[in-house]
Amino acid sequence: MSSGAGFYATDGRMSSISNMETPKAANADDLRELDDYINDITGDGRSLQEELEKVFFDMWSYGNAFIELRKSRLNGANYLTVHHVPIEYCRPKKVTEYSETNKVECIGISNRFEDGEQDPANVVEVPVYPNFENVGGIERSIIHIKDYSPQFFYWGLPDWIASVIWGEMEYRSAKFNQSKFDNGYVPSAIVTMAADMNSDEAGQFIKKFQEKFTGTGNNSKMFVQVVRDMDAKADVQILENHNEGEFLNLVEITTDKIITAHRWTPSLAGIKTAGQLGSNQQIRLEYEIILNTVIKPVQKMIERRLIAPILKESAAYNDGANWQNIALHLQCMNIVSFMSTLDASAVMTENEQREELGLPPLENQNIEADANDID
Repeated sequence: MSSGAGFYATDGRMSSISNMETPKAANADDLRELDDYINDITGDGRSLQEELEKVFFDMWSYGNAFIELRKSRLNGANYLTVHHVPIEYCRPKKVTEYSETNKVECIGISNRFEDGEQDPANVVEVPVYPNFENVGGIERSIIHIKDYSPQFFYWGLPDWIASVIWGEMEYRSAKFNQSKFDNGYVPSAIVTMAADMNSDEAGQFIKKFQEKFTGTGNNSKMFVQVVRDMDAKADVQILENHNEGEFLNLVEITTDKIITAHRWTPSLAGIKTAGQLGSNQQIRLEYEIILNTVIKPVQKMIERRLIAPILKESAAYNDGANWQNIALHLQCMNIVSFMSTLDASAVMTENEQREELGLPPLENQNIEADANDID
């Protein structure tokens, strides 16, 4: 939803002041050149839309995203390529106490960071945009997009950080049910059996007993024992669980807390809420709220901090580029259309409805309508 349904272009630079941007179409020839460029933004066939999907995925998952700009040569011509960099490969370089800007000036990139190495030998340092430096024979710069969080200087935090403890509870709930299946999905029990065995024999017996009566498919089996001496019979004590109601309430609360921390709603998450309408109207209303309060602010931030710099640098560097006065915007996706609430007979003629159904038109439709009007 964040990456939207593609782009739409306007003539004029991108502005934070809405009435400064003239919403008129850009020159068709310039748009065709720009379209060719954003459909091969990496120089090897990947589009800007594909790279933005990765950026949004990192933003919602980690609260951070990295994308690199490279002033390359493609087919003998200058060509600015844009590449998403996996967040696990990136580490901001620590700001020294003698720094004049007190800002992160470069990002270290290494695939060894993913393995947990704190100071690998093959780190490539790429300057933070708007600075470009020659790294490996290519002018490179990297853009670090992050959610601001107080007292977090180098990294941003995602929304869901507020639900970490609830995420752990959700994990424990799933493991609780899994353990129930592994142990026969019956209340735990203490089984004491009198037998003359050494420790190894007792261990083997317990292992076979567990294999026989626990695990999926083994629950509810009968445990029958035939003994000659009643003093040697098994002593079985069932430990009843009286917390099932509390557990179910906890699962429900956990789900609500996790959804809320993501600034989402149960209906959009596919969860039905008792006592509320399950209509398209409710989903459309909730999506409108989420779109305006969650998705659009992040889209605007990506347009300003990522798409605008890409257009600016590519227009200045690419040979033959002529889109310096074009602004690109993310087109929002409409997941629920109002069309489903319309009565087709009120807005469409009978022949138009038949055409939608793949049926031939009625030749005498207008004649019948005229006759009805006369009556």
